[in-house]
Order: sequence, then C-alpha cells, then structure tokens
Amino acid sequence: TGPTGASGLAGTYIYGLQISNSTSDATNDIVIATGQARSSDNTTDMVLASSLTKQLDALWAVGTNQGGRDTGSIADGLWAVWLIERTDTGVVDALFSTSFSSPTMPTNYDKKRLIGAIRRASSTIIPFSQSGDQFFYSPASAFYDLNNTSSSVNWTSVTTSVPPYCVGRFGFEASSSTNCGPSYYGGQVRMTGFTVASGWPFEINISANGTATFELKVNGSRQIDVQGNLSGGNYWNTSLRTISFTMYTRSDPSFT
Repeated sequence: TGPTGASGLAGTYIYGLQISNSTSDATNDIVIATGQARSSDNTTDMVLASSLTKQLDALWAVGTNQGGRDTGSIADGLWAVWLIERTDTGVVDALFSTSFSSPTMPTNYDKKRLIGAIRRASSTIIPFSQSGDQFFYSPASAFYDLNNTSSSVNWTSVTTSVPPYCVGRFGFEASSSTNCGPSYYGGQVRMTGFTVASGWPFEINISANGTATFELKVNGSRQIDVQGNLSGGNYWNTSLRTISFTMYTRSDPSFT
C-alpha cells in the first residue's frame, strides 16, 4: 500500500507479475505472469492482462515470445526485469536491463516498474523461484560471488548477486590456506561502509574453517564487505555465495 496518485491504484501497489524460468527455453527465457502495478512515478496503473515470455538473448520487440533486452549484448550478470507501458496506446510489456534505475526504454514507452531480477551465469539464466518479494536461487551453490579467495586483512568490497539496496541471504566460508596457524576467526563480513567494531547486524565473524549463513543489506553497487584473517603469515581463504534475496525495491520503488 501507499499514497494514492492521480487515479487508481495506491502508489506502491503491485499484484501478481511473478517471474519464472521458461520451460521451453530455460537457458534464455523468462515468463512474466499476469498482474498489475502502479508505475514507479505514481501516475499510471499498469495492467498485464496476459502472461508474457521474453527472451534475454534477443533485443527487445513487442509481444510474447519476443526479445526482451533493452540494449547491448547479452552477458553474464544480474539483470533487472521491468514492466513497461506506452501510455499513448496502453500496451504493457516487459524489459530486461542491467540498470536497476534507468533502463533504456523502447520508443514511445514512457512508464516503468521494477518487478524482479534474474542472474545469468555460465551463459544460462540461473534457475530460481519467487514468493512475493523473495527470490531463491536453485541450486544456490551453482555460483560464488567470491570463491576460495585469499582475502586481504583489510576490508574488501565484494559485488554480490543481490539487486541494489536489497537484503541478501548469503553463505560465507573461511578455509585454511597453506601454513595458516590457529586463529579465533577465519573471516568477517559487514555491511559496506559500516565501521562498527563488532555486533549484529553490521558485522559477522566466522570461525576458522567455519561456515555461516546470514542476511545483510547490500549498497547501491550491490556490495558487502569481506575481510580475511591473517594467521601464521598467511591469509584464510574466504568464499561468499548468494542464496536468496528480498527485493524491497519491487514493492516500494523509493526504497534505498
């Protein structure tokens, strides 16, 4: 819910519009279910009356079973899924973009609403499921944002597979590298930019050769900070993977 604009739906309203992997081409295609939402500028009710299948491996064209990419070449990484509308005709469609704030809109399309995100890795869209604002990667272990890396004792920002300003659920591991001596902890993570010495929810420590699952909010560049411990003259290797995320920017376009 939210403030009511010039007409119709409340300012942050969104219903339906869940996205899923296509069964016909799971490598490249996404299905957008029917639903409705208020445009991100709170001026227009956007209604998708029929489900759409959009193709990440082709540039955008209107309609189902057509291209969905806004511009440029297809690439691995995180892609925003937008609901778009041209108000002169009332046609509603969907668009993929690497931008979570300013997608390149097709000609005459003047309204948009962020409705989801997908992750492409090893040239295929990672399987996922959605429940409201929550998106779950499956299998979560299919890729790492940081993989068995000898981390500096200084805090280092790591780009995650979580959309900007959203809350991710992560798996974090610290494993022994050669000649690492005994240590109270092998690694730490924190919200980027926070300098609190310790304490949830700003910083989490894990034991040497330990693992942890935790939730942290990422910044506008999709980052959290990671630090490895120095022990016996060597750094502990750290790994970070995204398990799922809660996309608050889907239900509230102004969320930061």
